[in-house]
This record gives sequence, C-alpha cells and structure tokens, in this order.
Amino acid sequence: MADNPLSEKLEEQIMNLNISNKSCSSGIISPQATNTDDSNNDDIKNSSCSKSMAIKTKIICSDNQKSECDIISSKNTISKCQEKSDENDWEDIDDKRDAFISDLPDYTVLLTNPVYLASNVDQQKIYYFMNSDPVARRFINEKSLFDQDIWAYDKNEIVEIVDYKCSIDKSFYLVKWKNWSVGFNTWETDEALKFCKEHIFEFKNKNHFFNKHVNIMHLMLSRQVITRLFDLYRTSTGLCLQLSTLEEVSITSNALGHGNKNARRLRKMCLKTQLALLSLDFFRERQVRELKDWEIHIKIISPNCNIKVENNMDLEDPPISFVYITDYYIPEGKIIIPDNPPSGCLCKNDCSFDINCCKTLSGSVAYDKMKNVVVTADCPIFECNKKCQCSSSCINRVVQHGSKVKVCIYKSTFSGWALKTCQNIYKGQFVGIYVGEIITVKEYNQRLQNSSSSIDYMWKLDFNDTTNFKYIVDNTHYGNFTRFINHSCKANLSIHSVWINCFDRYLPYLALFANRTIVADEELTTDYFIGRGKDSLKKSGIKCKCKMKKCKGYYF
Repeated sequence: MADNPLSEKLEEQIMNLNISNKSCSSGIISPQATNTDDSNNDDIKNSSCSKSMAIKTKIICSDNQKSECDIISSKNTISKCQEKSDENDWEDIDDKRDAFISDLPDYTVLLTNPVYLASNVDQQKIYYFMNSDPVARRFINEKSLFDQDIWAYDKNEIVEIVDYKCSIDKSFYLVKWKNWSVGFNTWETDEALKFCKEHIFEFKNKNHFFNKHVNIMHLMLSRQVITRLFDLYRTSTGLCLQLSTLEEVSITSNALGHGNKNARRLRKMCLKTQLALLSLDFFRERQVRELKDWEIHIKIISPNCNIKVENNMDLEDPPISFVYITDYYIPEGKIIIPDNPPSGCLCKNDCSFDINCCKTLSGSVAYDKMKNVVVTADCPIFECNKKCQCSSSCINRVVQHGSKVKVCIYKSTFSGWALKTCQNIYKGQFVGIYVGEIITVKEYNQRLQNSSSSIDYMWKLDFNDTTNFKYIVDNTHYGNFTRFINHSCKANLSIHSVWINCFDRYLPYLALFANRTIVADEELTTDYFIGRGKDSLKKSGIKCKCKMKKCKGYYF
C-alpha cells in the first residue's frame, strides 16, 4: 500500500487527539466525600484533564483507499460471555481462545445474551475485533501506548488494588478509587501507579496472582482517558461520540507500518483514539441501560413523582447499595410510629383562613392559597390528618400529597451524585420529604463507630431541642431522591418539621421547601449544619467545598 503524506492540518488535528497529553493536570474529577456511596473524609484535589482533543470529526489515518478488513482466520471460535462479576462489572468476556472477524457467525445470535441485548451488530463486531485480532491486541498492550507522557496518580486517591492482570509483559492493576463506587473501578498500568507502591505491596501480600481474562476494551479506558473523552464529547443532552466503523479501524490498523516515522506515529495516535472511543461507547451503552432501568424502578415505586436519572460525567452506575423507598423505614419493627391522630378538624370542604383548626395549631397559618409555605423553618407545621373532615384538596394538605416537582438525579462535576430541578420552582414550593431508616440515638452512635453509615446522610429529629431527641433519619442505604441533595452554605432549600397523622413530637417529617425562586437545571441544596457557627465547625477540620461567597469554611 502506497503511503500518502498527511497534511499539516490533519497532523495538527490528530496531535490534538493524543489522550496521554502532558496538559493533563494533577487531578481528575473527584466528588466531595459527602455525596458518594463510599464516602471518605479525606481532602482530595478536584480538577479535570485539559481539553486538548479539539475536534469531533471522524479521521482515518491511512491512505486514501477504502478496503475490506484484511484479517486471516485461523480459528472459527467465539469467546463465551461470562456473568458480570460483582467486583468488576467490566470483566465480562472469556477470551482464552481467539476469534476473528471473517469467521464470526450470525451476530443476531450473539445479541440474545443479556449482556449485549441492546448492542448493535456493528458494535458487536468491533468488540470481537478488539478482543481477538492479534494486531489490535498487540497495539493496545504495547509499551509505547501507555508509557508516553504517562500521568501518575496520587496514592491518597486510591482505596485499594482489587485485581491484577499481565498482558504481553505489561502489568495492569484494577483500582478501587476513593469516593467512587465499585462500578468505576479502572485498570491502570504499573507506571501510572508508581507513587502507589504500598497499595500494590498490600495487594500482593494478601492475594495469589492469577491472570484473569479481561475484556481488552476495558484496558483502553484508564481513569484519565475516561475523563478526557467525557470532557470532549459531552453535550447538553449527553455524550455525542464520533465513532469509526470497523472498516475504518482496520484500514488504520493495516497502515500502521507504512510510511515514514512521523506518519506511523500519527496513525498510532489516530488508532488509539478510534479504539478508545469505541471502547467508551461499548461501556457507555451498558451504563445508559443501567441508569434507565433504575429510573424505571423508581417510577414503579413512586409513580406520582417525576424523576430522571443521568450521568454525563463518567461511567459510574447507579448506587448499588441503595434501596429506594417513599416513606420512613423501620428495620425489624424496632420503633413504632403512631398513625392514629387524637383528633381532627370539623371543617367542611376546605379549611378557611379565619377558622382556628389544624392549620393554626402552631400559632400561624403555614401555607398560602397557592400552597406555598409562608412560615419560617423554626415554626412547626400541623397538616390536616385522616380524622379531619375537610376535603383532600384542602390548602392545609401539602406534604401528604407528595412532590410534584420534576427533578433529576445526576452526576455533578465535583460533588458526586446530586439533584437538580427540571422546572422553575417558586419560593415556598414543596419539593420533597427526607426519608430513610428511623434509628435510635444508640444505633446512630454504633453506625458511626463501625462506619456502616455516613454522617452525611443522617438527620437528627431534634426540632427545637438539639439535646433531648430520640431518633435519627439515616438514608445511607434507604431513601428517596432527597438523599442526593448536597450541602451548600447558601442553600436554596429549607427544612421544615411537619406532623400529619403522627403527633409524636419526636417523629416529624422533614419536608424540604424552596427558600427562594429556583430556575430549571439548578442544583438543589440544603445547609447540613444550619445554626452552627464557624468556630464549632472548625474544630473538626474538614473543609467545605460549596464555593459560596459566604462559605463557613468547614464541613463538620
């Protein structure tokens, strides 16, 4: 195949696609410890890789010649899919035997496997090409692909090494990242972990090495590669990946050894980008299915709520240790919540403003005619209950009817999972109830001591009495969409204590209302530590990262 020199413009474009660019800063997007499943209070720098990949067009680094994929078959075997591992969702292929593109059978048969049920035929062909073609496998594992301008991670970003693989004399370690769920574990090279030797030694001391067969597409996606590609191809509606076809990839692959040194180098860069994008698309499609399934699951449990789920930041799946509920959860019936109010109002139709009934038990009317809260957070709210004779549309029945606000659980840039509104919210409008497990103070202290729950997700039911309270709401593992609301020193939501059918002073509902007008797509936040001064917060020494002008400076 004759070699055609690349234009200077094309060379510049391909150079911009180099993922292992030195412009990558000293950190990758990391959430605050308060907003993830595996929370940890270590202070980790948050930054993202420089967006040096400047174009989003298909590039074929080869001769101006189209040809079929020239791969010689030696075996007619197809790797069998394994069940997804609990510890690593991406270890989904047993590639002990090679399979080649020209010998693959009907791809529609392969799509019957649950792992690939939503995959298209072209993606399936790419998968088997990357996991079986010797040229592609050798290219992905070769030293120059990973060692050029390698970026080394800080050891404090890592929880532990959970697995090991050796491929063509190259060592890969599966890393569990601090503040990230297991679904975001990534394979990293030994060079990228050169400052993390103690984690490697710890792994070696407690594990016997065995060379697992890993989907080679997973090896293409280190943490910094994932971050770079998401930064480049993120749009307002998700990711818009510019993917190459199998023919285009094979043309680039077949042309690697042709031309002068500079042409070969540029083709390698192009092939690396093509394979990285295809690998990302493979796992992204699976991730989108998982997120959609979780969204449907939430819809089934709470059909009257309007909740979306999206993650356009990385490949993390929904929290695996979280159970969605709609009301307080009492484990093993340890606590009894009274559900028999002692009395109710005698109002006909709706309660009026000039009648002293449930709505004035606190001393003032809680809601206006638009059902927006008008009292301050330190004022208790008593809604009409099931013994009241007023209608269900009474203006004093708000929280009990549930949230009508359209919200989205999403992955934020620096705060992990978060919650934003999909509509404009008026000041005083009801947003949701903070629900979770109801536990005693004793259980609360035990969970904090053994780290089975996070203080970030615990709210004391201590209305007007911060010392004499009996119960805590813990939504570390059980909760609704309010569990993903992050902290801000200048929050847009206020927490009100509301009593409906339970009149126990120690068991109110924690209802969230907008304390100002909130525009669509704005993140919803609460002040985790309202009423606490800077001095009391500073004693713990954990810094707040809400970035507000009036930030208290410390978190706990």
